[in-house]
Amino acid sequence: MSAITVGSLVVHRNLPLLGFGKVFCIGYMYALVGFIDASGRREVKRLGKTFIEPASDLSALGQFDGWRIETTSDCHPVAPSATSGTGKSRKAVGPAAWTLNQAYERFVAHYPDGMSGAQYQNAERTWKANQRELWAQQFPPGHLRALAADDPLAAGALVMKVVQTKEVALLARKGELPVLNWALTKGSPAPFLLALADVVEQAEPTRATFEALAEALESLPTLNPGTRVLSWPTLTVVPFLVRPDVHMFLKPKPTQETARQLGVDLFYNARPSWDTYQRLLTWSQGLLDFLKPHGARDMVDVQSFIWTVSGPVP
Repeated sequence: MSAITVGSLVVHRNLPLLGFGKVFCIGYMYALVGFIDASGRREVKRLGKTFIEPASDLSALGQFDGWRIETTSDCHPVAPSATSGTGKSRKAVGPAAWTLNQAYERFVAHYPDGMSGAQYQNAERTWKANQRELWAQQFPPGHLRALAADDPLAAGALVMKVVQTKEVALLARKGELPVLNWALTKGSPAPFLLALADVVEQAEPTRATFEALAEALESLPTLNPGTRVLSWPTLTVVPFLVRPDVHMFLKPKPTQETARQLGVDLFYNARPSWDTYQRLLTWSQGLLDFLKPHGARDMVDVQSFIWTVSGPVP
């Protein structure tokens, strides 16, 4: 059997009615395929590589002449007129409005004693450290995987104990939080929990585990059909709380605002992608290096800095 590459003519192993497909992108785990069925209807699907196989009849390849699909590096289609995920053209990021020192001045306007002060520690670090300790107590090494297999709803409930806090909510209480809570405590969370274990147990983030986690999160059943559970906050909140040494939390508005003011282009798209997350991690590491002399220890401090300076100065 010949290898499948970009441009290959393929068929779906389980859905022959999709017709022939042409591969427009192929990555580590997924492929983006444009299908044309017998009636001429076109459909684009991003699916696991195991679901496609080379077509035995190559005569249909001519049907795809002139069909072009722009893709991200992780094989998501990019709309011809938009890359923002909102239907609007993505605006290029202009020159920086702030220097890093000016951004830090905005930070100390909120926390005059800096990151070592009690005001900052109580507002930003302590409760997140408590949630990380709670995770360690609930999930000693190997326990998340075992519980996900034996009693996934119980495992999901324990994960939500880490996410749900009485302090500042990282997830929107009227949207993201209840949707994720239902999916993990009432749905079928086992695949997501196993993908989550892969992410938090790795020494550092990788494309493969990030994309697998996003795919598992998007596949979670929800209480109301059409409700979207996959978002940047729901995808990044647990890895960030559990492993702030290497993972970062992305809340769209404050993150985009601070990045814009500092002249950083994250190539943000509302749909999570490895490209944007990798840019976020690179930028965050640079901020951490800058903030370490001011008392920063990990991505908790970077996230707090990004959120704080994105708002008005008191």
